[in-house]
Amino acid sequence: MLGAGYCHINNKHVAVDAIYIYLPEKWGKFFKLFAELVVLFAAGLLLYMSIPAAMRSFRIGERSIHQTPFNPPIWWYRWIIPISCSLIIMASLKKTAALLYSYSIVQRCVDYVCFVFRKIIRTISYVVEGGN
Repeated sequence: MLGAGYCHINNKHVAVDAIYIYLPEKWGKFFKLFAELVVLFAAGLLLYMSIPAAMRSFRIGERSIHQTPFNPPIWWYRWIIPISCSLIIMASLKKTAALLYSYSIVQRCVDYVCFVFRKIIRTISYVVEGGN
């Protein structure tokens, strides 16, 4: 899930263009903007719902419920959803800004933020994959 923001910003995700291909260019831009707003809403709602669970898990130091001698801590795992949703929101905001301000000075600023965002995502995925 940590790579979802990276996929979204680079259009590497699965998209259904059944309606979009039949729309004029002007309406296609509105359709893309609407789709980004839906993504923002869904990711924002998931972020809002997952942060309290992650905080609660962190506060109690949640561990595995299996009765093993190892009994690993799992509270950190609960933070994957809020972090992933935050990355998706940043990617969606970049795409929304690009739609609203298409290829202006704001676009160059947003591209710089996107460049930094890609570096962060690559670093996180490198750490999560164990350096492979």
